[in-house]
Amino acid sequence: MGFKKHFHPVSVAIGRRLRDKIDEAAPSSVLTDCLSCRMQFDQMQRRPVAHPVEILREAYRRKKD
Repeated sequence: MGFKKHFHPVSVAIGRRLRDKIDEAAPSSVLTDCLSCRMQFDQMQRRPVAHPVEILREAYRRKKD
């Protein structure tokens, strides 16, 4: 749904509710395993967005140092 131009307004409306909850929680970053969600979060808010595997990779890199 998130990749089709026709559905973009609906997708933004759905995503806005979650974005509002994220804004209320005020995390330092957002985590998602969904590519279309990641793209939408990148468009709708300023916090960094990452995949869970990226967080694990960074944790393992820090542990090695």
